[in-house]
Amino acid sequence: MDFVVLPDCPDAVALAARVRATHRIDHASGRPWIMGDWSEDEVTVIDAGPRRMVLLGHTRLDESAAAGALGRMRSLHDVDAVASKLPGLFHLTVSMDGSTRVQGSVAGVRQIFTAVANRVTVAGSGIRPLLWLTDAGLDETVLATRLLAPGGAPWPLALRPVRRGIDPLGTGHWVELDANGRSRQIRWWKLPEESLSLEQGAAAVRSALSDAVATRVRPDRTISADLSGGLDSTSLCFLADAAGADLVTYHVMPLDSANEDTAWARKAAAMLPKARHHMLSSDREENLFNVGYTAAHADAAPEGPSTWAAGLAHIQDLAKRATAEGSSLHLTGFGGDELFGRMPACAWSLARANPVSGLKLVNRYRLANRWSWSA
Repeated sequence: MDFVVLPDCPDAVALAARVRATHRIDHASGRPWIMGDWSEDEVTVIDAGPRRMVLLGHTRLDESAAAGALGRMRSLHDVDAVASKLPGLFHLTVSMDGSTRVQGSVAGVRQIFTAVANRVTVAGSGIRPLLWLTDAGLDETVLATRLLAPGGAPWPLALRPVRRGIDPLGTGHWVELDANGRSRQIRWWKLPEESLSLEQGAAAVRSALSDAVATRVRPDRTISADLSGGLDSTSLCFLADAAGADLVTYHVMPLDSANEDTAWARKAAAMLPKARHHMLSSDREENLFNVGYTAAHADAAPEGPSTWAAGLAHIQDLAKRATAEGSSLHLTGFGGDELFGRMPACAWSLARANPVSGLKLVNRYRLANRWSWSA
């Protein structure tokens, strides 16, 4: 899904001719608003007189109630009351009284970027659609930082796009595009105070994941998923099965014979008898290191080097297999470790705050990564 969001102003109208789009949604004024490429089942449009709200992605809502809420709103700030209660993953944009609100997801899976074109600020779902409207060249310095570490540049360097003149929307913010084409970022989400026990938090996570998976399940849709044997993707498979999905799973056997993932994947598959399961051999060609980018793929990654580039051949092969099974959507466990696991950068802060337990954690990372104490 690629799209741009234009402000409701005359200077933005001329930009529409430069957008490569198969779909277009207008402001109530008739000026072009959202232009891009998406599947029809990924877009929900809510109208309330001259006000419009569009959700691009997977979610579930009572459209009549949402239209009523939209009509009663006094400003774009009131959109929080609706957006915070919706399950799933989506971009949200609202056009109201000449101003526009645009936002992605808190976790950053659905991002928003902005750039200035024809003297107005425009927003986009990624860097690629903004290149339709700007001549943003590569920032070689930022590109170099992306290559500093196997997992990408450390925070906050990882937030900077590799293209000059394109800015990311801050985490937990939405961007307002006013009737003059100007913009400002407004915070809508903050890290909540610790108020739940571990058990209560686990139940809340389960409920949120169940709702998110359920929004993607339909009687006429086949869904595929990774079944790695790890806790993240395996959990999603069980949630999809519980939601009644026509499920197809894929497990790639690890190269390391000591890895227990295959044993756990087989146990999980046995507990999901309605799904169709596929085990892919560890010695298949797509498992080998292959960046996959050649001169023929010059525009394959306009946003910069991909963290998953080494597995591009595997991802492409998996997409072909899943499509052949009739799948139109694939679930993965990407992000689970990042959300619920500690990253090595925390060791430095923890060791200073609590030397006893902190140094024990540092030593675990040191042994696992074969680091010296000085490193």
